[in-house]
Amino acid sequence: MLDAIEKPIAPITPLLPTTGRSAASLTPAGWSRECEATGDLDRDGRPDLALILVSADGGHRMLATGRGTPQGFRKIGEASLPLNPARPAEISINDKGVLTVDDEVGEESAIRTTYRFRYEAQSGRVRLAGLDVAHFSRTGAHDTTKVSINFATGERVDQLEKLEADGTFTTQKARRRKGRPAVLYMESTPAPDTVLGLKTA
Repeated sequence: MLDAIEKPIAPITPLLPTTGRSAASLTPAGWSRECEATGDLDRDGRPDLALILVSADGGHRMLATGRGTPQGFRKIGEASLPLNPARPAEISINDKGVLTVDDEVGEESAIRTTYRFRYEAQSGRVRLAGLDVAHFSRTGAHDTTKVSINFATGERVDQLEKLEADGTFTTQKARRRKGRPAVLYMESTPAPDTVLGLKTA
């Protein structure tokens, strides 16, 4: 079930800095910070950092996480995000150490994605725990397709809200499928349109 989305987005060049004293020092020259958040991702009592960076030419948009150390931050994960967001993404790290990223791209036909990440102590890396993706029309021009995946359990839920002739939507019965649990680190975060089946991985 998960095979179609286990191929990661192509890595970018140049890579982001691996260490830094602050969010500014983790930002490559010429790049800008779209948003950032701090919280205890690894539950060690030190603040950790998550931020979204955009390259000067707009061709790359990256989510990065830095683990807090006495010397500053050490990068422990990064992922490519879709370009041309409809609004700045919202990111947060809650008191259970879950990093949540809410992102939305597209104009009339749009994709909204919520990513959930957790720190894995054994590997020292950040894992993708789950994601929710919705493809919808801002003007009600087509069906709404929703996909929710829990990578820890392997469960996937597909939901269709069908556009009727009178302009209303009818929610179809959700389709639940149980697959194998999958270990996906932040670097292998799948593209939302691939998850939805709008693009071949």
